[in-house]
Amino acid sequence: MDKQQKNKEIEEYVKKKIGGYLAGLYEGDGHIWIQKDCGKKRHNPKFQITFNIKDQNQAQMLIEGISHGYLTLYPKKNACKLTIGTVRGLKKIIELMSDYLRTPKINQVNDLIKWLNKNHNTAYELKKINTTDLYEDGWLSGFLDSDGNFMIRLTKKENGAKKTRIACRVRIDQQRSYKKTNESFEPIMSAISQKLNGKSSPSIRTQVKESYFVVEGSTLTYLLNLSNYLYKYRLYSTKFYDFLNWNECLQLLKHKTAYLNLNKIETLKNQMNNKREKGIALKDVIELKNLLTNML
Repeated sequence: MDKQQKNKEIEEYVKKKIGGYLAGLYEGDGHIWIQKDCGKKRHNPKFQITFNIKDQNQAQMLIEGISHGYLTLYPKKNACKLTIGTVRGLKKIIELMSDYLRTPKINQVNDLIKWLNKNHNTAYELKKINTTDLYEDGWLSGFLDSDGNFMIRLTKKENGAKKTRIACRVRIDQQRSYKKTNESFEPIMSAISQKLNGKSSPSIRTQVKESYFVVEGSTLTYLLNLSNYLYKYRLYSTKFYDFLNWNECLQLLKHKTAYLNLNKIETLKNQMNNKREKGIALKDVIELKNLLTNML
């Protein structure tokens, strides 16, 4: 392979990694606001993604890498929101992620494309849902950062269980339909289910009169495949640290040494999810800014 061909393949991989990741992040926790036609003062559309406040470094690196946008903190809600509203910034969003969308939220992106074409003489084509293999780009990584959880289950006999049990799990929750068009999220959640547990359809859970699709995976073979994928297309939120703990336990299960390392597994478990106090460190997310800067 010559140098030019190798550079082209690296460029394509980075585009799939970051463009796919941003698409998954948006389709998990993002929104596009477009002003309805009226006689009032005209405002540009707004592209927005909501983050846990622990992930503000991640959001800031996206802003700096795209060179557009601002971050609003909501400490009482334990959240922060990235907003991009400049025309140049919105164009960059379309160019980065529009080929990797996989859910009914593609409708918002196509509305944004129509707005740009009408008001700023662009010629973007309307997009269709991407149906390629989920492990071929960074979309699932972004979606996991938005709506996924990594868990370690550890039950001990001394705590009343009949026997000691160790398991790694991954879970993704998602609304059943996109309210704007009433289109179902079942196709994408079924595709995720096939990857995480080999089943062709997600479960349905109801909470406070609202039902969700739920996909859980706990089978070692499927989880090892997911682990390999996430080393190629990594996470950029605080869940990156949860994944590292989870994967350490997963490797112990793989090598059949988990039950010889109960104290270590308990420590790993007690550092995860809500028990993790610190957010994503700048050094662990600056790659996101650098890759975006090089792409744009």
